[in-house]
Amino acid sequence: MRRDHILGSEPIEKLQEEMDYIRRVAVIANEERSKAKTNTTFNKVRAYYEDHPSCTQKHVQRALNLSQYQVQNAVQKLRNQWKDK
Repeated sequence: MRRDHILGSEPIEKLQEEMDYIRRVAVIANEERSKAKTNTTFNKVRAYYEDHPSCTQKHVQRALNLSQYQVQNAVQKLRNQWKDK
């Protein structure tokens, strides 16, 4: 029995192309979701520092319930923006 008969009338190459397309779409969607989450975290940290200018990163972590890595990345972005001005 041929493989084409088992999988249906579509050739294997076409099915592989469709699976590759689905994988690419999933990767793009995951990247967009990650960017949105990063921007939300950055906005929270920035707003907190505007209200509490002399606080430490540890205070921000505890107050916003974020990880050390998230706060460090947001603070680095803030510093880069400040340097550019």
